[in-house]
Amino acid sequence: MEALDIRYYFVKAHSVISQGLLGEIYAFRGEFFHSSYLSAEKPFSWRLDFEKSGGGALADLGVHMIDLVRFILGELESVSAKVKTIVKKRKSPDGNVVDVTVDDWALIFVKLESGAHGTIEASKTAVGKGGTRLEIYAQRGALLIDLDNPYDLKAFDVDSKTGLFR
Repeated sequence: MEALDIRYYFVKAHSVISQGLLGEIYAFRGEFFHSSYLSAEKPFSWRLDFEKSGGGALADLGVHMIDLVRFILGELESVSAKVKTIVKKRKSPDGNVVDVTVDDWALIFVKLESGAHGTIEASKTAVGKGGTRLEIYAQRGALLIDLDNPYDLKAFDVDSKTGLFR
């Protein structure tokens, strides 16, 4: 059997939510985790310079999760955020030590127009928990989307029974 395009599963999740099959959405959690920037030995690059990149983990990774949340769950009504730079200085390719001017960890708190609340966390320093996931919790069940294994979209009903979308 030929594998379906990953977008099919996002459309399927959107369809399940928009048809109200899980009832009212009350919470969600999105995670986009990498560990590529935890080591202070990783050299400075344009991605770590705000003037060249426009932002750090939130702008580089988190924006993709924000787009996915908007597509599946709807528009954002309000947002607040916390950002942090874990590794504050790095060596440039020419050997000079320079300041990192972007975040490498971000957590945003979101309220959707639907009234659902959730978080989106993006990190370039998440050793041991790499990956991209979106968990959606609703009145009659939940959807769990793991982008590292997108062909295994899990849906749980109120009785905790699970099924796979194929």
